[in-house]
Amino acid sequence: MRLKYEALPYIEKYLVLDTDYDNYAITWSCLELLPKRKFREILTIFARKPKISQELQKFLNDFVVKRHINTILLTGINQDNCPES
Repeated sequence: MRLKYEALPYIEKYLVLDTDYDNYAITWSCLELLPKRKFREILTIFARKPKISQELQKFLNDFVVKRHINTILLTGINQDNCPES
């Protein structure tokens, strides 16, 4: 998958690490900022519903940890005001 941002001069290539096609998808990308010296990793977890079960949350966390992906800077997004659809 590739994403092009209007305000940025590059295209980010994402890998879909896992999905069940109904509830979640986990994507990862690595952007080279300085050739062979500085990189930015991006991990995104998409969910179809604003709130996910504790069981799914544990599964997603375990999936990421088992693959040695750093989660220190991973933050959640408050979706309390998002409608369920």
